[in-house]
Amino acid sequence: MPLATSYNTAGDREDLTDFLTILEPEDCPKISTFAKTTKVSNTFQTWQADTLAPVDFGGVLEGQDVQAFNNETANRARFGNYVQMYRRPWMVSRLQEASDPAGVSSEVANAKIKAMRELKRSMEAAVGSDNDMQADNGMVPFKTRGLGSFISATAQSTNPVPTAFLTPAASINSTAGASLTESLFNDVFQSIFQVNGGRRNYTLFAGPSLKRAISKFQRVEGASGTT
Repeated sequence: MPLATSYNTAGDREDLTDFLTILEPEDCPKISTFAKTTKVSNTFQTWQADTLAPVDFGGVLEGQDVQAFNNETANRARFGNYVQMYRRPWMVSRLQEASDPAGVSSEVANAKIKAMRELKRSMEAAVGSDNDMQADNGMVPFKTRGLGSFISATAQSTNPVPTAFLTPAASINSTAGASLTESLFNDVFQSIFQVNGGRRNYTLFAGPSLKRAISKFQRVEGASGTT
């Protein structure tokens, strides 16, 4: 008996799995690590920093009166950054909320949580970016300055970091991840130690290329078959 080569499949049910998969990575270590506040008093937030004077080996003569005074506020400086607002509008129709889509118990709840995750990723990217601050002038919005814009060993012409508080050149390494060596990596940490001291824990925020380079510090690679 010959076999039929085609069938009417109009009545077949669809095989739709009852879960929803999001394929976008969403690690936000900076936003998750940094301290949070629930209130700001101005769109332009400022803070102060100070540094100690060099150590003094001069000594004092017995019975000598004070000849001069130091201004202990001389090294004090002020920094600032604009607060940036984020918004991710979403909408779900009444009919769609009343429907029964696979993998989603409530489209409203799903849209709300997904928008929050997307906002968090946007803020994470802005904090780690090279973006500079921007004031709202009615045509463009407030934007915050990213860490990459703050980190510089040379004088900055736009929203400058005070000279005394510029990142030391030895604390900055721009070597491509594939060429980074353990010695270069340790040079940066030595510079950080000499400026800030070593009694603290450090957190490394790194992309996949840098992570891969650092992981190779822990092994020795030989010829094929001898690693």
